Amino acid sequence: MKTFSKVTTVLLASSLVLAACSNAKEGASPSSASTSKTATGTEAKKEKLDLKWMVIADASSQLPSADKDFVKTAIEEKFNVSLKMTYLPLGQDYTNKLNTMIASGDIPDVFYAEGIPSNNYIRDGVARDLTGIITPAKMPNYFKNWVTEANLKSYQVQGAFKRAPVPYETSYYRTFYIRKDWLDKLNLKMPTNYDELVGVMKAFTFNDPDGNGKNDTYGFTAAGGGASVSMDFPEFLNNGLVGDTYVEGDQFITSVPTSACKKCLPISRVYWK
Repeated sequence: MKTFSKVTTVLLASSLVLAACSNAKEGASPSSASTSKTATGTEAKKEKLDLKWMVIADASSQLPSADKDFVKTAIEEKFNVSLKMTYLPLGQDYTNKLNTMIASGDIPDVFYAEGIPSNNYIRDGVARDLTGIITPAKMPNYFKNWVTEANLKSYQVQGAFKRAPVPYETSYYRTFYIRKDWLDKLNLKMPTNYDELVGVMKAFTFNDPDGNGKNDTYGFTAAGGGASVSMDFPEFLNNGLVGDTYVEGDQFITSVPTSACKKCLPISRVYWK
């Protein structure tokens, strides 16, 4: 959008449409016109807003062709906008592309930026003020389900309200998947607590649940890629450690050096041979 010299630096997807609505009230140049009925029943032209978003996406992501992108069509029709999406994986290519667009004056109306770069954009006057745009009244679901006003304030730098967080999980959940065919083979019940789970994992490790007569089964597998100890191991949860880092009261805590973590390591032979 050429009307604004400053743009919204936003760290959340749910504010994009709101920014469009806000800009529409502030004199943005229309790309085309639609019509709507006035109170007297006459046709009145309604400006259609050009919007450019720059967002992050997986390297394999590919938007469908315009004639098949029903989501984009629905957004454009509902909010009377023409939406152009630029998307790249977060990384140096994304940053280079964004900086090139900013330097050339082809600035996205809304874009994603990480902490330090977003601070730089705010410092350099690229970002616009979000006061009156991201509010509980205008974005009730965002504040109800994701972010508190206190969280939002903690994201501000340079003494201005010019960035907001991407919605993030405030509760952490883990789900364990279990081989029911192995349970059935060993005549075991579905575990319902930590001790029962450990018992099942021992049986899976040592009691030949696949029945091939070989010592080749493992009671538990987890993410980590060989480069780290996964927090998926139930010892961590059993000792109150739900992640690598967490906030307790007014303290930021890393799990690794805690006494609770020391109880979890080394992991016993329940998990490997």
